[in-house]
Amino acid sequence: MNKTRKLLILAGMLAVALLLGGCSGKGFVPTSWPGVTLSESGDSLYIAHNLGIYRVSQTSGTQQLAFPAEGINGATYFSAPVFTDDGQMIAASYNNHLYSFDAANGALNWEFKARSRFIASPLLLDGVLYAPNADGNLYAISLAGELLNTFEAGDGLWATPATDGEAIFLSSMDSKVYSLAPGSLNVNWETDAGGAIVSTPVIDVESGLLYVGTFNGEVLGISLEVGRIEWRAETEAWIWGPPALVDGTLYVGDLDGNLYAFEATGTGEPVWTIQLDGQIAGAPLVTSDGLYIGTSNGNFYGIDLNGTLRFTKYFEDVLLLGTPTLVEDLILVGSDGADGVLMAFNANGVVQWEFTPEK
Repeated sequence: MNKTRKLLILAGMLAVALLLGGCSGKGFVPTSWPGVTLSESGDSLYIAHNLGIYRVSQTSGTQQLAFPAEGINGATYFSAPVFTDDGQMIAASYNNHLYSFDAANGALNWEFKARSRFIASPLLLDGVLYAPNADGNLYAISLAGELLNTFEAGDGLWATPATDGEAIFLSSMDSKVYSLAPGSLNVNWETDAGGAIVSTPVIDVESGLLYVGTFNGEVLGISLEVGRIEWRAETEAWIWGPPALVDGTLYVGDLDGNLYAFEATGTGEPVWTIQLDGQIAGAPLVTSDGLYIGTSNGNFYGIDLNGTLRFTKYFEDVLLLGTPTLVEDLILVGSDGADGVLMAFNANGVVQWEFTPEK
């Protein structure tokens, strides 16, 4: 795939529109796939999409509540909200703000302003929010909204950091993966992955590795302790979403519509590849029944663990770009391009309900 074609593919996604620099003017309304968080009770979902965050029944898709209680001019939300033990809902917005709302009634608690957009959700670790921003800074923020510390990377940060409880692992558009000390944000190590990274690293403490996919068309296995690249495997195109790691196998999709399985340890040997129709921007959901993934062409796929296609469901004028989520017996997939913003499927790909925000 040549560079021009890659850029044309990504132009339909918000983040690349931001990268190309044509979206910052007045009147721009971003579009993207929604972020979804399951409530602690497990009976409700919180869906971040455009002008609001919606609490929705998990069983029926019925809207229960909309956040914030009063609209905030210019605020749009697409990354999954984060909940704290003291009753806050933390929401990242494309208007350069991180907001704290009362999770019970939607009232605004506080707001934190950065120099650019918050594209990804913050990481909550030991009572501190680590919020990545497109300005290249990782902000450490208290649960009262106070800035505690800042780490500056070489380019924009579009992905939620990961943690093993001992370190924070941060991927960046500057092609690097950083290991940072919580609190101080001192650098333990940094590794050049050879291409921009826009997804969260996947950690495997047992093997001592983390995994990332890059815009250089590679999947890498990197040592958690020292940042050494243990193996790298090529893909046909840029990788947008994170890999999914299950039982020693990595599953990852690229923007040419290829879905791959790699051995997670050793040398990252390929296991199988299947070509799908449309770009893949999320991680596949892996269950005992197989894999589930959507594409930019409105296709929802079920695939056996050996790489055999089980079913395809097509939806006209709909983009299915997010990472599917399993909630009890439902597979939830964010959608864009139609009124509905979340679709719930059963294991056979039959739609059980579709959520559309109330007007």
